[in-house]
Amino acid sequence: MKFATHILGLVLLLVLIGCSSEDEPVVIMEEEKPDPIDTTDMSGGGVDMPRTYSVETQRLGDLWINISTPSDYDENIKYPVLYYNDGDLYAGVFGLLTTLEAPPFIMVGISGDNDRGERFSPYEDPELGDITPQASVYSDAIIDDIIPFVEDKYSIDNTKKAIFGISLGGLHATWMAIEYPQVFSFVGALSPSYWVSNEALFGEDLSNLVQSEISIPTKIYFDRGTGEWRNHLSFVSRLKAAGLIYGKSLYYYEVIGGQHTTQFWQARIEIPFRLFLEGINASDEPIDLECRAYCAMDLTNNNFSTTRINPIIEYESGIKFSVISEAEYRIVSGSGRIAEDGTYTITSDSPMEVEASYLDEKDRATLNKCN
Repeated sequence: MKFATHILGLVLLLVLIGCSSEDEPVVIMEEEKPDPIDTTDMSGGGVDMPRTYSVETQRLGDLWINISTPSDYDENIKYPVLYYNDGDLYAGVFGLLTTLEAPPFIMVGISGDNDRGERFSPYEDPELGDITPQASVYSDAIIDDIIPFVEDKYSIDNTKKAIFGISLGGLHATWMAIEYPQVFSFVGALSPSYWVSNEALFGEDLSNLVQSEISIPTKIYFDRGTGEWRNHLSFVSRLKAAGLIYGKSLYYYEVIGGQHTTQFWQARIEIPFRLFLEGINASDEPIDLECRAYCAMDLTNNNFSTTRINPIIEYESGIKFSVISEAEYRIVSGSGRIAEDGTYTITSDSPMEVEASYLDEKDRATLNKCN
């Protein structure tokens, strides 16, 4: 099935504007939750019928869940299930998924009353305030209470279970996949707050993600906007070293000009959703490689002196992700070098023209020094 791609007309800047030189978290304001409405069309018996999603709310201990189910639900069919953190705060982002042309699925938003930093973080950090990290308590509640409740009531495909999260919720989703690799087959982390406790997540033991006894390998997608905190290429390297395969079980998308706001998450939430539901099949061919370059915050000191190149591969389904460390580079004119993390240096007085190639796609970019 060819899926419609939803494009948000955003004007993105190449040079980051308005970012602090400090690696500070961005405060996120709670937004009003819209009514979840689905306008997806499906075919049944040769007649086009609209699929809608109804929402059931249940309180389970200190948490509550909103379960979205398709109107054509059939107990004889096994459905993919997508759990997501901040079921109240980001319902306006995840609710968009029920409006897409896609196979039917079940979605569970999880909410809680306690502080988000306390609920989602496995680490102490002064930036989060005086909290007691409760990520393990929260994760246990998902495993012991929420998942059994959902699976007892609905027919679930145990090979397709995902956990998604945004910001601090993305930190938790990734950490939970590392600590409980047998639970979810897919992780979708948008703008995850990996900065917490000086990126303590990057020091976790990642070997559990590729244990031989895990029948369904864990796939991980995470992203960041260049208008947010530092890049996460070092985490990509660690995940690859642990055994994840880039472009098959690991995806990283660096969104040029992307900010820590709802509109940017809404614009790209479909990407990890498609990767979860459909993935990239052997028959899927990329349709475009776009090579972009920009000035960015340095990984170590967060100044704006770092130049970076960012080739982005795109498929017909709308799936796209960066291939910074995977692409091959050829200097067409000028002189300099490009490092594995996409940072580059120019050793001549003139710009450097570079050709990037990935799979069978190629694109050129003119690289300049930062002003």
